[in-house]
Amino acid sequence: MHPECVARAFACGIFSGFMPIPFQMVLAAALGIAFRANLFIAVILVWITNPLTIPPIFYFCYRIGRWVLSAPKHPFKIELSLHWLQTTFLVIWKPLVVGSLVCGIVGAVVSYIIVRIVYRFMPKKIKQLN
Repeated sequence: MHPECVARAFACGIFSGFMPIPFQMVLAAALGIAFRANLFIAVILVWITNPLTIPPIFYFCYRIGRWVLSAPKHPFKIELSLHWLQTTFLVIWKPLVVGSLVCGIVGAVVSYIIVRIVYRFMPKKIKQLN
């Protein structure tokens, strides 16, 4: 629970949670190992995207990606089906991936900074427990 390891874990987990890929926890674990982060925290944080939050988060990422790429609007609804992957995803994948990368990077940097600030101002008694 060293502050640096926890901050890295937040960055790895938040970044992985924004990626529109299956097995996000594997990505979080791999990044956690590569960056010497707390693996448990990194893997748990992937669950910011869960069945309830996936549609709004990925729609937001799609909108960011459309803005970055100046892509035309394509109406869609996220469905977890093979038909959706073969039709709609093939049209929206570029803005979704670009937006997910942008949101993932921004989320990782912001969460890293916030964790470092929180640890810095944490009372000494709590720090000694770590």
